[in-house]
Amino acid sequence: MTSTPSDEIDVSSAATLLGISGAMFRRVAAAGYIERHARGKTTVSSAVQGYARFLRDDGARSEGNEAQARSHRAKAARIRRETERRRAALSVREEVEEIVVTVAKTACNRLRSVDVVGLVDGKIAAAFADEVEGACQRVEAAKARAVAALRGEEEGDDE
Repeated sequence: MTSTPSDEIDVSSAATLLGISGAMFRRVAAAGYIERHARGKTTVSSAVQGYARFLRDDGARSEGNEAQARSHRAKAARIRRETERRRAALSVREEVEEIVVTVAKTACNRLRSVDVVGLVDGKIAAAFADEVEGACQRVEAAKARAVAALRGEEEGDDE
């Protein structure tokens, strides 16, 4: 027959003594810091010593977490600086959009300015004109997709 320890206490009283909730007491005990010698019973010494060990270990974990947090903050600052550097090197969207529009307009004007009248017969000239208009339509469609992409808009694929 085992004797009852002289400093036996029920777990709810031990939690109150330690100033923690019953749920927290159960977590600390389940982690192996506090021994329960009978169902719902522990000793004052086991509760106090176990909780003190838990707090020391938790402090060590917190210091490790703080070092990790410092490392994460430093990494975030480095990424922030790199992002700002890259952002400064980017072209302004409006300028790029203007370039796309100008290139498309210039390409269509140059295509349409090719004069084959008198160089080839009428049927071939008409077929050439149709091809030029088809090419200009594709250039305009590509311009519209590029501008939509620059603006972050969704545009269906025309082809």
